[in-house]
Amino acid sequence: MLGRRGTRGAQCVRAACACAFAVVLFAVHTSAAQTRPAADPSRARRDAEAAQLNDRALVHFNIAAYDSAIEEFKAAYDLAPAPALLFNIAQAYRLKGACDEALLFYRNYERAGVVPTHRTVVAAHIADMEACVAKRHAPSPLPSQPPAAAPPEPASTARPRGEGSSATTAGDSTPAAPPRERPPASTSAALPPARLPWPSLVAVGGGAALGAVGLGLYLSAAHDYGEFERTCGASCPRDDWQGARTRERFGVAMLGLGAVAIAGGIVGWLLSR
Repeated sequence: MLGRRGTRGAQCVRAACACAFAVVLFAVHTSAAQTRPAADPSRARRDAEAAQLNDRALVHFNIAAYDSAIEEFKAAYDLAPAPALLFNIAQAYRLKGACDEALLFYRNYERAGVVPTHRTVVAAHIADMEACVAKRHAPSPLPSQPPAAAPPEPASTARPRGEGSSATTAGDSTPAAPPRERPPASTSAALPPARLPWPSLVAVGGGAALGAVGLGLYLSAAHDYGEFERTCGASCPRDDWQGARTRERFGVAMLGLGAVAIAGGIVGWLLSR
């Protein structure tokens, strides 16, 4: 029993010593943080701004707004030049499809000190971007030219006959007479005579006449309305007002009929072509 109590007492002492040591370390860390030089707050402020910019850039990166993400990653790198930001910039350029810029920033990240766990990934991305750049800047192939046409064969000619020579032997060849070209057949007789679209012309002319008469009636009624209001107003005879109103209605109706006739004539002419 005494042995067990002694063992438990030793364990409690060791635990108490460990807790005390942890408290001492925490106190030392707190006092060291409070006694930093006065120039550190500006650095801390820049780091905080860089962290905020990096957070906003990650939001834009996740929604594929790569231009905004690249600007914010670069602004964060200006405040706190951490190599990991170069990797983020290269990733955004790669996903955007800008092979040249992505290759540049992957190499900058590799030169600034790549994280050991990223070496294989960065090397693979660099190889992909180099292939993309080479493919993009490769000269375009020349258009294929059609094969040259074979030269025409020369026409066979007759050998000249000498003076006193006999008739042409069987081996001589004479040029064939060129075939006579037939005159082109006259196409004027094959074409039917052109016919004037009389129904369409009559419809357009009649519609124009109806429209002109309707416009005249409408303008006459409008003039009478103005005269009535200027001279007698409501005291004018009712028949005068009614006559002007009737002319106005007839004018509007004739304008509408004229427009319909003109449209029908135009449509008929288009269909008869």
